[in-house]
Amino acid sequence: MLAFTIVAGLLVLTVIVGMRVSWVPLRDTAVDVGLGEVRRWYPLAIDGLDGVAIIAAITLYGRAGYRAAMGTVVGLTAVSTVLNVAHGLEAARVTHESASMTWAHVTLAAAAPNLCIALGAHLVAVMLQRVRGLLDVWLAQRATRAPKTAKVERKHAKAAPTPEPQALEVAAEAPAGEDTDTHDRADDATGEPEMRPASAEPEPARITASQAAGMLGVHPATFRDWAANGIVPLAGRNELGWKMYARADVEKLVSSAN
Repeated sequence: MLAFTIVAGLLVLTVIVGMRVSWVPLRDTAVDVGLGEVRRWYPLAIDGLDGVAIIAAITLYGRAGYRAAMGTVVGLTAVSTVLNVAHGLEAARVTHESASMTWAHVTLAAAAPNLCIALGAHLVAVMLQRVRGLLDVWLAQRATRAPKTAKVERKHAKAAPTPEPQALEVAAEAPAGEDTDTHDRADDATGEPEMRPASAEPEPARITASQAAGMLGVHPATFRDWAANGIVPLAGRNELGWKMYARADVEKLVSSAN
């Protein structure tokens, strides 16, 4: 957690410095293309939106929408980088006659802040997902260590009520020679066995990580982190090579979390 906080803080500092460095080239570009009246707002249309996309990418990492957010970061970073490089080449008066090292030096110097911001955003997103996984594992372990007395109380509360004493007395007073099973009497009268509904097919004893995550109501990546930390043992692999887990183990984890 401390490492994530440090990296996130450094990224925020890099974003602020990078936007300040990119501000001047974008402002001058606005003047060159005839947008001098809004030159102070022009950088916000690119770098400001890029910052919003970075926050969205970090928040959505490992979830739906992350690729779209990261694609926006890459696109806006590319636009800002091209404008910064063009401004740097013009300011340094680099022409086709300039040495290749001059081209490389100016291009790298102008593009470095924007590229560092984009790469740093992805790094923080990866670390945030790892922190989420560790937090979920800690919460799951805490749930499995709940006092056993609470489980016993829940079992007693869910236990079926005992039969009424009157019903037991009636059953005991039935004549010994008389068959009390109405189903058996119906079979004897018709000469045909009673048609009872077929039992439902048993649920599979082993399930995949996605199915287990659905039972627990968590993301599949979170369940895989739990399995990697030994919270849910691996029950083997199926014919396709997928990791399988015992349904009973997952149901125990569900009951302990409730």
